Amino acid sequence: MLMNSPNSTSAAEGRYFIAILPPHEIAQAFESHKKFCAEHFNSKASLRSPAHITLAMPFLWKLKKEEKLIQILNDFCVNQKEFDISINGFAAFAPRVIYAQVETNQLLLTFQKELATYLRLKANLFHPNRYDLPYHPHLTIAFRDLKREVFNDAFAHFEKTHCFCQWQVSSITLLKQENKIWQSYQNFYLKVIS
Repeated sequence: MLMNSPNSTSAAEGRYFIAILPPHEIAQAFESHKKFCAEHFNSKASLRSPAHITLAMPFLWKLKKEEKLIQILNDFCVNQKEFDISINGFAAFAPRVIYAQVETNQLLLTFQKELATYLRLKANLFHPNRYDLPYHPHLTIAFRDLKREVFNDAFAHFEKTHCFCQWQVSSITLLKQENKIWQSYQNFYLKVIS
């Protein structure tokens, strides 16, 4: 099934995406940054999902085939090894997006590319013109509803805010949209490095 219309759903379809979620304490710190943007710059859209690094953009999937999707992701992850990830500082896609920067990481880039290829082969799941763009891993703080007129002030705040964290990625998460809010739906665990 070709999933190339991720913005409209029918009763028979769910809306999903796949991401890396940080550990709880790190996630809480990023949630506080997102709340700061909501309170000071009226940018609330990022609060509709937990702090995350996207691996596969939002897509539609038939609800009756949800178990198949879960099995595909299980099959992929069982052969993937854990890897480390670091976030260092804030950056922007001016004039609408502010994000925490993921440090260059070949293991992450390879993991994402292999996941995209696996989803194409096993689930016929791809976004025309999206998966062919270079992957730029990041953790969004503000986007879409961040107004151009407050962007410079918002980015000036984050440019001077210290941000460094790292963790071992031991799982990825399938998120599902419920009432326009993205919820963690299923975790898939990677192979432990011994």
